[in-house]
Amino acid sequence: MTEIIPGKLSVYYSPPKIIFGLEASKAVAGEVTRLGGTKVLVVTDRILLEADVIGPVIKSLEDAGIPYSVYDGVEPDPPAALVDEAAAILRAENCDVVIGIGGASSLDVAKGVSLVATNESEVVGLIGFEQVPKRGLPKILISTTHSAGGELSPYIIMVASKEDHSVVPIISEYAIPEVAIMDPLLTVSMPPTVTVDTAIDTFATAIEAVAAANATPFSDVFAERALQLASEYLPVVWAKGSNVTARYFMSMAATMAGMAFVSSSVGAVHALSYPLAGCYHLTHGRSLGAILPHVMQFNLPGNPERYALIAELMGKSTDGFSTLEAAELAAEAAADILEAVEASYCPKEYGASENNSEHLTEEAMMTAAFFEYNPRNFDERDVAAIYRSALG
Repeated sequence: MTEIIPGKLSVYYSPPKIIFGLEASKAVAGEVTRLGGTKVLVVTDRILLEADVIGPVIKSLEDAGIPYSVYDGVEPDPPAALVDEAAAILRAENCDVVIGIGGASSLDVAKGVSLVATNESEVVGLIGFEQVPKRGLPKILISTTHSAGGELSPYIIMVASKEDHSVVPIISEYAIPEVAIMDPLLTVSMPPTVTVDTAIDTFATAIEAVAAANATPFSDVFAERALQLASEYLPVVWAKGSNVTARYFMSMAATMAGMAFVSSSVGAVHALSYPLAGCYHLTHGRSLGAILPHVMQFNLPGNPERYALIAELMGKSTDGFSTLEAAELAAEAAADILEAVEASYCPKEYGASENNSEHLTEEAMMTAAFFEYNPRNFDERDVAAIYRSALG
């Protein structure tokens, strides 16, 4: 059970409208019209455009006679400059609604374009926590992956440049879209590697949302169910990507995990994953998986009851175990699921070595905000010890 603290306020973030279901992408034109849009900028990546994954969205716009332009220059771990590049196209084409469709990178660029368009600033001028003065243009975000809540969160994650992979986030209530759409059919074309990378994001995020010191009864509703669904369906979507039922429930887990973490926050798993991602060019999900069981093992004493619950939600039987013994099963269960989908939790397999632990530690300490709601307190020595253990 989450701790109830007198005087502590909880803040719940969510888009005004979430549309979920098979063929939900067909609703996009109606939402553009409802928002008063006259011309749309579609923000995506070239792979999705060429593979016609965004076809249902384009058809919806064309059938409704809504003019649009397409920016397809999004890259993984998008450099901040891409946002300004897309915003220039939006202005040149006189677009007044932004549609982001794709993975987290496309959604984050779309959010950034929306904010740059109304704030008379390059995107770097908006970096930070609630540093955005004005609400952005109306935006509709459509996820094509199983990443956790990129289509509904207040976060924009970019890197400084193609050369400098330092994370430069924007966290703003104005980044939350007016409409979030999740159509599980759009995820079916993802290859196994991309499927696993994005689904691990949801899996790890749900674990951290359950364990977070800032968890609430509201976030628990979404986090616990998201973890159950991700634990059950992550292996299935990897093994049989055409299984629509598995795609449906893994997509639902992603949306629920997003609803959970924007209310409860995430913790040290995310903090320690970002340096691995930057140094070894790993995807967000792959870097989370690489450090997940190691951080969980360290965190256990901070809230053994919650980790015992996490073990149960991942399918472990805890009958006859003490609370601490049951908690020990959580990291084991996470490792089992990662092994099932052939995702390594050994950073050495991605090129890391114990010689890198000092640099990784320095990088992780720059994301100290993620430690605030971690279930166990962290300092620099703890971070270094976890990296050394993971790299040993």
